[in-house]
Amino acid sequence: MHENRLHPNDKGEDIYPFSDPSQHELFTKVIHELRCSVCQNQNLSDSMAPLAVDLRNEIYQKVRTHHSESEILEFVTHRYGAFVLYNPPLHWNTAFLWFGPVLILVMGFFLFSKYVKRGSGETP
Repeated sequence: MHENRLHPNDKGEDIYPFSDPSQHELFTKVIHELRCSVCQNQNLSDSMAPLAVDLRNEIYQKVRTHHSESEILEFVTHRYGAFVLYNPPLHWNTAFLWFGPVLILVMGFFLFSKYVKRGSGETP
């Protein structure tokens, strides 16, 4: 029996036909907003990992059955966690994703200035 699956021979643009242009826009937006949980540095649109292909197929079916963007994102984050979102919501468990880079930069500046002050206080 033939399975109703789409072939992963493209990046998700031409092999996912939609009768409604708004559905195509929603699909394209969602697969660009989500990170591949296998590749981690690629969005679902660019990734050819088997998990990304399966997830694109699932998102395609959800868009075709008129699920909203928030319903699709909720489904994906419930299954894979907030990490798959390129812009995760600000919660206590995602705070480091938002503030970690700034915190590291401030700590680096503090340590650098302390090192410079210590070095300039010594006489040759």
